[in-house]
Amino acid sequence: MNSLRDRVPINPDVMMGKPTIRGLRITVEQILKRWPLVYQPKICSKSILN
Repeated sequence: MNSLRDRVPINPDVMMGKPTIRGLRITVEQILKRWPLVYQPKICSKSILN
């Protein structure tokens, strides 16, 4: 199984060094901002993104 670092690399030359999904120019932050928090009502977006 791939490790998290294999699937979510951090490269200073890609997307300003933010963690991205390997092979895509989509940041983890972009995904979390759009993920419906109704699946985890005890978690607020501020606690995820800060």
